[in-house]
Amino acid sequence: MTSSKRAFAAVFAAALVLAAPTVVYAQRAVVRGVITDAAGGPLAYSVVSVGSSDRQLLTDDSGKFVFSGLVPGSYHLRARHLGFLPLDTLIDVRADGAGRLELRLTHLTVQLSEMRVVVPGPCIHPGPPDPRTEESLAAVFGQLRENADRAITLGQQFPFLLQMERRSWRTARGDRRPMGLDTVVVDGGARWPYRRGQMISVVNDRGKAARQFNIPGLAQLADSAFHNAHCFTYGGVETIKGQRYIRVDFHPDVSMTTADIEGSAWLDPDSYQLMRMVMSMTHPEAVDPNMFALKVTSSFREIVSAIAILDTVEGITSFEMPQGGTVVHTEQQKRVSVVFTRGAPPPGAVLQ
Repeated sequence: MTSSKRAFAAVFAAALVLAAPTVVYAQRAVVRGVITDAAGGPLAYSVVSVGSSDRQLLTDDSGKFVFSGLVPGSYHLRARHLGFLPLDTLIDVRADGAGRLELRLTHLTVQLSEMRVVVPGPCIHPGPPDPRTEESLAAVFGQLRENADRAITLGQQFPFLLQMERRSWRTARGDRRPMGLDTVVVDGGARWPYRRGQMISVVNDRGKAARQFNIPGLAQLADSAFHNAHCFTYGGVETIKGQRYIRVDFHPDVSMTTADIEGSAWLDPDSYQLMRMVMSMTHPEAVDPNMFALKVTSSFREIVSAIAILDTVEGITSFEMPQGGTVVHTEQQKRVSVVFTRGAPPPGAVLQ
């Protein structure tokens, strides 16, 4: 084991020391706590789950959380925050007392300089990176998934709608013609289940039936079905517009002959926040014999501390014209506003 791997393992082991069983005396089966960093500073909007994953919530802007209505007994509690190692512990919840947990998370450290950049080849063995053989890549992949989990939890706890300005145009033989300018409202918590090679659905667009390429987003990055149909590799550290980013590439199982996606995600190397995704359709001819390319570029921006949601998206679809030449359809969407529909994070925490 290299020195960097020993250091990583030591940090992980240190986090596990905190996972020793803890007794919490909770009046009327209520558990209260706070999530902090190693120095005791509160970690706002950490994700905490107790028991099954359906009892999951975000801490408030002071790192505090409350679970109520619990049947007295033993529970598995898990705390997570972007850029930190997850912490797992056991708690005993009793109805005859009250208590308060303080769970300290350890900052994640990955030696990017020792990670091997891989030129993607055919995806023969899809699935998440194995931490036993790809420890650092598995850690970065975990942060990619954590971005998705945090955004999903935000949408569940504080449902919101995105107002997106949509502009589209058609380009053929150098002639650009506008096709529309309008505003669309997107449910921030909407999730469609990923299915291998089934990315196209029929929707109503401006009163007409249209085929829609279901653009994978944050929700799919947390979907195990998506993970198990793709290979993930490390693309290195790139500089885009003066900013450094970690790139993670993903490619579909080579056995798929229907349309799916391949692409890359870019994370901030310090915060591990997702900043950008670029995706391309594989086998576009399976959707339309005249289509030869579809590329979608999405950017993400913080809405509350360490939780990023969709900010802009651009889709470019290219077709071969029967009479020769190509036609390119471009659609751009830009976030205009966010409306929380049932409760909202504290006003000072929202970064719109």
